[in-house]
Amino acid sequence: MAAHFNDNDVDDFMDHALSSNASLYVVHEACGPFYTSKERARFGNDSSYGGITGSVRPYDVGRIARLLMTGRFKDSDTQLLSSDFLLKKHTSVFLDAGSGTGRPTFYFARLALRCSIGFDIDELQVSNSRACLNKLVQLDPSRFSSPISLFKQDALALDSLGPVTHAYCFIGYPLLAVKLARLALTSPQLKVICVVTLDNKWLTSAGLVDDKEVIALHSMKMSGGNSYRGAVIPLTEYRKRTIAAALAEEEESFTMAEGAVEPNPVNAQLELALECGPNQLDAGNWQQ
Repeated sequence: MAAHFNDNDVDDFMDHALSSNASLYVVHEACGPFYTSKERARFGNDSSYGGITGSVRPYDVGRIARLLMTGRFKDSDTQLLSSDFLLKKHTSVFLDAGSGTGRPTFYFARLALRCSIGFDIDELQVSNSRACLNKLVQLDPSRFSSPISLFKQDALALDSLGPVTHAYCFIGYPLLAVKLARLALTSPQLKVICVVTLDNKWLTSAGLVDDKEVIALHSMKMSGGNSYRGAVIPLTEYRKRTIAAALAEEEESFTMAEGAVEPNPVNAQLELALECGPNQLDAGNWQQ
């Protein structure tokens, strides 16, 4: 049976990933960006790309990590997340969907997971995250305890999240909430979805949140100071039924939505599973 993380593991994560002067957060800030919007043309991107970028402050990443590791908030004995939904050592796969420059992917790679994955639709951001990964490994080869995979991917084109057990996503528009709900039903390995959102109504209409079995995270702040709502969503049988019912009502509007993307005809589950490992450039740093 795979082992769970304990309070000592949480303390180590907070210190090395988020809190100390040599933490991943501090070092990452000093590493990038390697490529700026002025260089976007070299990546073949439309210069008008305007995705929402930013990062949740370390304190709030810590709130999510503590819940996923122990099922509790700090200084609380109340078990909010049962053991079935917790991260497990060497077994769980973490994903940041819309990973930008890679912060959450790097943070969770501090833990001894099967893999920590990040993907983004913006190739420039993916290049930034890969360059930062190389720099972080050069500075301290022992910094990470999990393999890391960073690649370009449009979340709307996926039909499954494959081996992913715990997913994190910033929901910046309603169609993404609907897509994430669909993936919750087509990804058998997925146990928990963590979200930060501009509008909680998008999550409610997709069946992802209501007043049952969801851990609300209020005042999730970005580094620039903006505050959003967050939630940790265990994919219980009740939650899956709620999502299925909500999606049945949303079916027509989702199909007709402007900009909706048809599922990738390639078996996305297998493709993502193959990506679940170290980048080719860094393969020598990891033991499979």
